Amino acid sequence: MVRHCGQSQIATFLTGLMGCKFGTMKQRLREFTYEAEGKRGQKRQAVDVKSCFAPLLGWVLSKFRANNKQVVLAMDATYLKDRFVILAVSVVVANCAIPVAWHIQTGAQKGKWNLIWVALLKQLQPVIAANWTVFVLTDN
Repeated sequence: MVRHCGQSQIATFLTGLMGCKFGTMKQRLREFTYEAEGKRGQKRQAVDVKSCFAPLLGWVLSKFRANNKQVVLAMDATYLKDRFVILAVSVVVANCAIPVAWHIQTGAQKGKWNLIWVALLKQLQPVIAANWTVFVLTDN
């Protein structure tokens, strides 16, 4: 509806929709990713991001043509210097990858990623109908 991902544009839209002050809405958007303890106000709670993965994929797939029963998922590990590693599963659409599930860990964290990849894909599985063909791309 807004056709923008900027916080100010979204806050302006939601302010009109919900009838609250712009500053209040902008602060709520800013705090959206904070832990519950880091949020201002009463009755604030943390968002379990993992619970959003399947609905996000479902929304992306809802934009596919009805006769299209194929989806391409790309699995990628991105290093942010030596500080973090982001394991992301993205839907490939029109030469673009839309992240729909991810895991972030410190760069120094030891261990194998296979169990993490499997867990991410299992969270997405309920949204993809059994009659769809799924292609999973990875690099090595």
